[in-house]
Amino acid sequence: MNEPVAGLMLTDDLIFFSRVAATARASGMVVKQARTADALLVLAKANTPSGIILDLRSEEHTSELQS
Repeated sequence: MNEPVAGLMLTDDLIFFSRVAATARASGMVVKQARTADALLVLAKANTPSGIILDLRSEEHTSELQS
């Protein structure tokens, strides 16, 4: 059974993502990880999330989103 996706997270930091995902899971929500801006767009189109978390500490993602 697929759980509905509550949110998406753009980050390449696995430790940061796992902490966020564990907190979401404890609240009964599901967060999926995207490692690139392109992957985030694909996931967002497929899952219609309630929210998106962006890791602003990643310069790579910040520059991808600005272009």
